Amino acid sequence: MFVGCRRVRQRQVNPNADQPRAAYRHPVPSNHIGFTDSLRVTIRCQEHPETRVVLAERYVPDERGIGFCVYAQAVGLTARVHGVELWVWDPEPLSTFLDRLAADFRGWEGERAWTSNHLDVRATFHSRGRVSLTWTLRFRLTGGWKASLTTWLEAGEQMKTLAADVREFLATEKPEQVPSAAPDSGRGSTALVE
Repeated sequence: MFVGCRRVRQRQVNPNADQPRAAYRHPVPSNHIGFTDSLRVTIRCQEHPETRVVLAERYVPDERGIGFCVYAQAVGLTARVHGVELWVWDPEPLSTFLDRLAADFRGWEGERAWTSNHLDVRATFHSRGRVSLTWTLRFRLTGGWKASLTTWLEAGEQMKTLAADVREFLATEKPEQVPSAAPDSGRGSTALVE
């Protein structure tokens, strides 16, 4: 399973890239004051490597929030939702939710949940130190489509790595620019967790 952040040049064409192909790319609205970049987090399922969730295409709608796209891909399913936005007044950041899951690596009872405008994450602890994360993407809050898939991680180090990578991804500081003509310098962090 791969959990990690990867910084890729904007114009890079790689047929083996982790990011699913989108038939239509939504432009970032012109009222957004921040950046878009190529930092992304890919979460692959241990049991089914073709099942993955990708957080990508960050932008800053204003100084109090950050937005991004979420891709979900599995056999027979490809979904993308643009405009997942997190704000300073939200009850709990996604990275804090994941940090709490990692801290409870010995387990918990029941289901824990985190919700935003277009993304829900539900976590359940299972035997042998495994956690199921169910990612639900919603196109509209009411009346639109929704798609869910589940990824499996180890409760300890894999959850800690995911929380750290999501924290880095959600940082609202403008990322370092990578010249499009330069070769890939390997910037960013990647973690291969097996």
